[in-house]
Amino acid sequence: MSLCIPIGIDSNDKRKEIFRKSRNMFKEIYSFISKNSLISNNVSLGSGVVIYEGSIIQPFSKIGSNVIIRSGVNISHHVSIGNNVFIAPSACICGGAKIMDDVIIGAGAIIKDQVIINASTIVGAGSLVLEDTIGDATYFGVPAKIRT
Repeated sequence: MSLCIPIGIDSNDKRKEIFRKSRNMFKEIYSFISKNSLISNNVSLGSGVVIYEGSIIQPFSKIGSNVIIRSGVNISHHVSIGNNVFIAPSACICGGAKIMDDVIIGAGAIIKDQVIINASTIVGAGSLVLEDTIGDATYFGVPAKIRT
C-alpha cells in the first residue's frame, strides 16, 4: 500500500511527526507534483514532496523528503534542500544555495546564491538572505538579520 500526504497544518514539527509515523505504516509515500509546475531533468526528489502549481525547479537540484513547495516558488540550479522543509509561495532560492533540515521559508523570501540556511531556521516573508544563517534562529528584513 502507498500513500501521498499533502499535510498542511500549523506546525512544521507536527507535520514532521505525522510523516515519520506514516513512513512506519506504509511501504512508500508518494510525492505530488502539480502538472502546472516545471521540474527540469536531473532533479532529485525524496518521498512525500508536494510541489504546487507554477513552481520551477531548475537542473541538478536535490530535494529531500517531506518538503512542501508552495505556488510560484523558483528553485535555481544546484540547490540542495533538506528534509521537513516548508517553502511559502513566491520564494526564490538562487543557484547553489543549501537549505538544511526543518527550515521554514516565508512568502516572497529570496535566498542569494551559495547561501546556507542552517537547520531549524525561519526566514520571514519578503526577507532577502545575503549571508549564511546560524541554526535554530529567525531572520527577517532586507537584508535579513537575526531576530530574537
